[in-house]
Amino acid sequence: ALDGARVINPVPTLRWNGDKAYLLELAERGAPVPPTVGLEHATPEAVALAMEGFGAEAVVVKPRISAGSHRTVRLRRGEALE
Repeated sequence: ALDGARVINPVPTLRWNGDKAYLLELAERGAPVPPTVGLEHATPEAVALAMEGFGAEAVVVKPRISAGSHRTVRLRRGEALE
């Protein structure tokens, strides 16, 4: 919770930015963001479809909400999602 904490940015902005779904919102508004797909659950099949759709040999899979890069992985084509 941010109650009583001193912050530079407005608390609503911090909460909005804490969920990576904000990237999709920015893209919808025309902002340049990396190709992004939002998944409720990253399954191996969903990751393979995203990779195919992006025409990419590798993708970055990250939780919608995490601190730093916790549980963020880079997967190359054929690598398993743990």
